[in-house]
Amino acid sequence: MCNIRINNIELNFELTDLEFGPTNIEDVFCNRLNINLEELINRTIIPQFDINQYEEYRESPIGQFLCDLKHNNDNTYLQFLNRYGDERYCKFSITNNHNDKGLYCFIVDGKPKYIGRTLTNFHDIINNGCGKITPANCYNDGQLTNCRINSGINEAINNDLKVKLGIYKMNESSNADIINLKRDILRKYHNFDWNNKE
Repeated sequence: MCNIRINNIELNFELTDLEFGPTNIEDVFCNRLNINLEELINRTIIPQFDINQYEEYRESPIGQFLCDLKHNNDNTYLQFLNRYGDERYCKFSITNNHNDKGLYCFIVDGKPKYIGRTLTNFHDIINNGCGKITPANCYNDGQLTNCRINSGINEAINNDLKVKLGIYKMNESSNADIINLKRDILRKYHNFDWNNKE
């Protein structure tokens, strides 16, 4: 159990096993092949980017283009990615099928690092969210939070630290109650390092 006291109530986060897959997965953004450079430019604002300098890549898949830039030491590729979009990632999932909603907490070597919420279920937010980084997550319009959490967990694993997931089920609560409880916890406690980077 991981206990957090808020508004004179003690919340008991049930520790849940995580199953870990490969670690140190690099260049995930390179695998985004379903959109080309010109299409992405047309639907996303990329400041200070001149497509005319890369005319030969106009019809290239965006992932291939950015990978080529990276491997040619052209840091222009970073303009397309969120600030955690070129990190090393890992894969992990919940071993139990948790179809509950509520709050969850990543705990590294006994210290809570991140508190999040799900208004759907824990299984989806972990297994299809922060536990499995897709190429689209890495881009400016992707899931920066998923990338940040996943890269932090990957780093913890590389440093032989134990990573646990705590869940606090709130199936009988309204979505507003879940949102407010997370907000109240973060207002009272400032030791959630990965939240503090938001």
